[in-house]
Amino acid sequence: MLPKYRGCTVVEWALYNGDPLGVTAHLMDEGIDTGPIVAQATFDVADCPDYAAVRVKVYQAGFALAATAAADLLAGRARPVPQGPGRYWKPIEPEKMVVVQAWFARRASDAAFIADRMAAGATADQITADLFTTKP
Repeated sequence: MLPKYRGCTVVEWALYNGDPLGVTAHLMDEGIDTGPIVAQATFDVADCPDYAAVRVKVYQAGFALAATAAADLLAGRARPVPQGPGRYWKPIEPEKMVVVQAWFARRASDAAFIADRMAAGATADQITADLFTTKP
C-alpha cells in the first residue's frame, strides 16, 4: 500500500516481502503513485489458494475502494492526505516471482522441488512451467 509500495508490481513485492496487502485510492499528480491518499483498505489473502486468486481479490478490493472514494470525493466527504516518504518498486524479477507463486504451493515438496531446480540451474520460466504444469 502507498506510500511504502509504489509501482506496477507492488502486490508481488508485498507478498515477496511478507507485508500486508491492501489497495489505495489516491489523486493523480506528476509522480508515480505519489498523489494525495483518498482512502485505503487492507485485506487478508490467507484464504487464497493461489496467486491468481490474490489478483482477483486485489482487483475486487480496488474496484470497491475506487467507487467509495469517488462517491466521497463527489460528496465532499473525502479529505485527501499528502503521502509521506515512499519508494518506487521496479517490476519484480522472474526469479522472485517464482518465490511468490511457490508461497501458494499446496505441497511441501514444491519448496524442495524449487530449491533442487534452482540448484540445477533451471531458469525461473522453466521452474514455473514445471511447477504449475499438471502431471499424471
